[in-house]
Amino acid sequence: YALAIHSDMQKISCYKALITLNRTLLFTETYDYIFYLSNDLMPSTRSIIASQNIYTHYGIPYFLDLLYHCYFTQYSSEVLSHMD
Repeated sequence: YALAIHSDMQKISCYKALITLNRTLLFTETYDYIFYLSNDLMPSTRSIIASQNIYTHYGIPYFLDLLYHCYFTQYSSEVLSHMD
């Protein structure tokens, strides 16, 4: 999907983040933050390659769980204090 909308994303002027399994240098100039959900250590200079592995099935839900936990940990006391 990121490859399909790449040209449109380049036109948008805002902070952009990408969560991906594909370690390619293609997106480094388009996105401000890239979160890689794969075990490769070095980015590839090759084009996008489809991969099927454990990250494909569980990577995004796990990443979102971690993100939710960070927000909850940071802001839960503020939210709970406003509920009293």
